[in-house]
Amino acid sequence: MKKARVPKRISTIIILCFSLFMIAILIIMSVLSYYYSYESMRERTIADTEVILSQVGKNIGRYISNIESISEIINANQDVLTYLKDPDAENAGLTRTNFSNFLNYLPQIDANIVSIFIFDRENRPVYVPANLRMKKNYDITQDKWYQNMENYKAGQPALTGTQVRVMTEKENPWVLSLAQRILNTATGEVIGTQLVELNYSVIDDILNDISLGTRVYIFVIDSEGQMVYHPQLQLIYSGLKTEETAQVLSTQSTTLEFPEQNKLYSISDIPNTEFKMVGVSYLDEIVASAREMITLYIIFTLVMVLAAFIGAVKIAEYITRPLSRLELAVNEVEAGNLDADFAIQGTEEIEKFAGSLSAMTGNVKQLMKQIVVDQEMIRTSELKALQSQINPHFLYNTLDSIVWIAEETGNEKIKEITVALANYFRIVLSAGKDIISVQEEVEHVRSYLVIQKMRYETLDYHIEVEEAALPFTMPKLLLQPIVENAIYHGIKNEPDGGTISIRGFVEDGKLIFIISDNGRGMRPHELKHIFEPRRKNRPIRHGGVAMHNIKERIDLYYGPEYGMRVESEYHRGTRVTITLPARKGKEPR
Repeated sequence: MKKARVPKRISTIIILCFSLFMIAILIIMSVLSYYYSYESMRERTIADTEVILSQVGKNIGRYISNIESISEIINANQDVLTYLKDPDAENAGLTRTNFSNFLNYLPQIDANIVSIFIFDRENRPVYVPANLRMKKNYDITQDKWYQNMENYKAGQPALTGTQVRVMTEKENPWVLSLAQRILNTATGEVIGTQLVELNYSVIDDILNDISLGTRVYIFVIDSEGQMVYHPQLQLIYSGLKTEETAQVLSTQSTTLEFPEQNKLYSISDIPNTEFKMVGVSYLDEIVASAREMITLYIIFTLVMVLAAFIGAVKIAEYITRPLSRLELAVNEVEAGNLDADFAIQGTEEIEKFAGSLSAMTGNVKQLMKQIVVDQEMIRTSELKALQSQINPHFLYNTLDSIVWIAEETGNEKIKEITVALANYFRIVLSAGKDIISVQEEVEHVRSYLVIQKMRYETLDYHIEVEEAALPFTMPKLLLQPIVENAIYHGIKNEPDGGTISIRGFVEDGKLIFIISDNGRGMRPHELKHIFEPRRKNRPIRHGGVAMHNIKERIDLYYGPEYGMRVESEYHRGTRVTITLPARKGKEPR
């Protein structure tokens, strides 16, 4: 069931539309504001992190430069060089004692120096801190720091990331390694190796002097992706925590975003090293900051919407006040008062509308007067129409009287033609019905042919309609115009007369009639234009009704699926096939 439309006041529509418009703007502006606020906070976070990384990188680079300076001091120490050149010299013991005292003193200069080792050209330990003991027959060439150093030029220091020292007994701390070949200054020959171990937390000590925020942290990796520093290094090596080091090494960008991990990486190189430093920020903190900005914006927007809503209510009242007065005037007209006052002041459109309504009510009064006069004329016309309808009935009754007289006098010819004519008019009248049975339509055609047979003695006809087809219904006067056309245009002028055959049957749920004659037939151009509407220069008619009109009646009743087909050959005759639905209802569906 279709729901009734609920009418709405113009003021309500104005306020509703304005409110929806403002809400849409609020949503759009909120989305845009959130997006741009998020991007702004993201860029700001990246910029702040880059500043921090730059400062940290400079500090770490400066510190490593200081350690490299200490390493150069070791390489330049004459006692170290003298001993390594000739460890079997007479005063080698004294020389070794001197540089041992020197090396024992260096960790006091920098507390982050864990230990210092000196190895000769055969990689045998020459100096080991007093509190440590080397493992017997340990091969230092298997250590990563040594392998890393071999990739550098002789005399160039090599910094290796965090690793566990394994070459000493008992103590195996996490350290950063700075290794360098010791060269003979005169010949450039490699005479030994030095190793300076730094506490891996040295970077943490540098970060303590910098404000990183609540959740921002920094980690450092080497050129192979190994972790040099991480505030949760134990979790990293135990596999409980991971970082995207492979992507850090492969990217050319200074930022990487990992939404699934809620992380934003800012990447920077540490000067004078092959280390990369990564500042990690959390995206939800950026989102939270953006939401704070949006909250303030929404509060401000809601205040503006409230003010605008109040303004919309006032504007709606101003616009609709004249409309309300106009509505009262229209209600008076509906109640029958055509003299209602439409002198309403308001906007230009409302005043014009009120003037139009006033003119309309004046016209209505004039029309009502005219209607009274017209009704008098209509009643007179209806009376004449009723009188004209009496004529066909009077003719039918008169014919019936002639039949009675013919029976009394014994004139069978008069009786036969009069009965046929009476039946003909009875079917034409059909009590005002447009749909009759097939039996009635066949009877009507038969009566028509009886009359025509009286006139044209050379005319023959055959009517064969299946009994099963007789109860079905069809529009009246479909067959007779076609039979009339066959007589007047096909057989009438033939010297030997002719035969008209009418067949009717039911097939596949369809009612089919075939009307054929052996008369004159039609030429191709006549057949081509048979269904075209009648024109002055080409009157194609069937018993006074154009074939076009018969086809149109079938289309109107039953649609294009049904209709009429005409086949004809000149001097051989014509065949008309009518196809209708086999129905028994009173009216077409």
